[in-house]
Amino acid sequence: MKFNTFLNKLKTKENAALVEAIEDGYNSMHESEKMNVQELATKHNVDISVINDQLEKGVEVEMEHTNDNKESETIALDHLDEDPMYYTKLIKAGL
Repeated sequence: MKFNTFLNKLKTKENAALVEAIEDGYNSMHESEKMNVQELATKHNVDISVINDQLEKGVEVEMEHTNDNKESETIALDHLDEDPMYYTKLIKAGL
């Protein structure tokens, strides 16, 4: 279940303020931590073309979980922040 779907199920009059606070924190966290392609390449000491290639693979993979291109890119960038070869490894593992 997607995070936003989960939060929507939690929304009631009684806990609306709590859900809103969680959403605000989650959204601000992701916006402030999101690195761009150049920053990821620098962080991992790889050529920018490696990150671009992985991002292209990542967006395609993550679109299996969402219909939102921006959300799939954000998820892919988060994974690439952890490992610049995340999607090559994922595909090799057959996952």
